[in-house]
Amino acid sequence: MSWIAVGVTIAAAATKAIGSVQEGNARAAQLNQQGAQADYNAQLAEQNAVVAWQQGTAQEAAVRRRAGGILGEQAAALAESGFDITSGSALAIAKQSATNAELDSLSTIYNTDLRARGFKVAAEQERYQASLSHAGAGAARTAGYWGAATGIVNSAASYYGGMGARSGGGSTFGGGG
Repeated sequence: MSWIAVGVTIAAAATKAIGSVQEGNARAAQLNQQGAQADYNAQLAEQNAVVAWQQGTAQEAAVRRRAGGILGEQAAALAESGFDITSGSALAIAKQSATNAELDSLSTIYNTDLRARGFKVAAEQERYQASLSHAGAGAARTAGYWGAATGIVNSAASYYGGMGARSGGGSTFGGGG
């Protein structure tokens, strides 16, 4: 085999090896970018959970204030009408109204908890996706190097296999038979 053929074979193997490494690095960069985006999304979800709690707490306080005003107006109206608000039907109405107000408040807290938990779960899912992406980036980079090594070994085997066939020897590894 001529030196030109040897040079071309080496150049082809090197080009293929460099291409494999670059491909692995490009895929790793892409996966790292996806991981960074997932990390960012997780941070946003955590912030949204905090905001949900703040909004829910404010809403629950408003429900309690509104209920307090309504209960006060109700007691005043009953008293103005001449009812004894400490006994009988007036007391039963007041107790039921207070119970309803407390249920409204608890419902607001429950809904706030569900909303905040939804954001927390989303944050966990994004963190998991980020970890998968970052791990995949390392694997892609490694695969690029293995692809380069495989290409070099295959080119060498092909070159030496061709030399064995041309020289008339039966073995690629130097034996005669």
